[in-house]
Amino acid sequence: MIRNKKGYTGGAVDVYKPYGENIYRYDVNSLYPYVMREFPMPVGNITYFDGNTTEINPKPFGILEVEVTSPSDLKIPILQTRIKTKSGTKTIAPLGSWTGWYFSEEIYNAMKYGYKFKILRGYLFEKGFIFREYVDDLYNMKRNSNKGSASYTISKLLLNSLYGKFGMSPLRDNLDIINIKDLSKYTQDYIITDIVNFNNEQALISYHQSSIDETKVYKDKSYLNINVAIASAVTSYARIYMYNTLYNSGLTPYYMDTDCFHFNDKLPDDLVSNSALGEFKLENVFKEIIYLSPKVYIGITKDNNKIVKAKGFKDKDSLTFNNLKSLLYQGNKLDLHHTKFYKNYPEGFITSKNEIYTLISTYNKRKPIYNDKGFLQQLYFI
Repeated sequence: MIRNKKGYTGGAVDVYKPYGENIYRYDVNSLYPYVMREFPMPVGNITYFDGNTTEINPKPFGILEVEVTSPSDLKIPILQTRIKTKSGTKTIAPLGSWTGWYFSEEIYNAMKYGYKFKILRGYLFEKGFIFREYVDDLYNMKRNSNKGSASYTISKLLLNSLYGKFGMSPLRDNLDIINIKDLSKYTQDYIITDIVNFNNEQALISYHQSSIDETKVYKDKSYLNINVAIASAVTSYARIYMYNTLYNSGLTPYYMDTDCFHFNDKLPDDLVSNSALGEFKLENVFKEIIYLSPKVYIGITKDNNKIVKAKGFKDKDSLTFNNLKSLLYQGNKLDLHHTKFYKNYPEGFITSKNEIYTLISTYNKRKPIYNDKGFLQQLYFI
């Protein structure tokens, strides 16, 4: 079952167009709680199979390893996979052929868009609606509470974070303060995940077992609240919901981030609500907006407010629309200074350091196309 982690990926984040005018930003009301409530989860007895089970069960329900072939002309691919790059592992939605683990319902949805699959092996589950009362009770509490109140904050946290609990690793870290000379004793038997050196011959180490017995994991009561199949199903259902909305809307998407869309026009009224679970709410209308990369954009709203998203940069108020718009010209970059804070455990204080934060248009999932003046006009899928 631990291998099913390979099929557990998060929300889709992508830039489809680098610059837009009159752009509508919509967020989903509680996306993950919505799919947890509305769709069946993998529960009950688990059956492992090897080979193509469709001859016996034409529509298996579970986590499957499959050979994937995407359509060659799909403008917005909808099936994610992980690839290894020089800078680490990256999650992308590619075109082409590959092998991967996926939740069955995401496979069947992808077939509607021209994907083809060959089932190799997998795990079959029973179906169950296990979150309905949980979501109903907490969503009603959230909706009937004032923003900022304890009940609102707690209900929102419990609604949005529960599914992630099921996706946690069963490898639990232990913490010890040791003499640094004894470190080699731990490296022989454990995997060290973190070391904080106190510079006084003592260190705080975080470690776990170098191997684990899968059978023990799922018999040990301390692990009973972990189920990667459920976590994978929740994020898969969420991507299905978002991509189906995108394609069925008939609108042009400019940006997407897990539970958020930026479109060139309004969504149909029957999809929009300020409070209904799973429906969209209009958050902003931008007169102009620039997307430099996933999770980095700046926009000016209809009422002339500036909204900035810049992952990892603290001083967002210092960013101006014109400065960032200049970065859409080929080769341009902007070096900014911001303060980062570092904990000093041995001395018991926090230090700050002025560091450079470089902004540049980065579209590693798509190919940038520039006009004859060097201005970025379009992004094409690689």
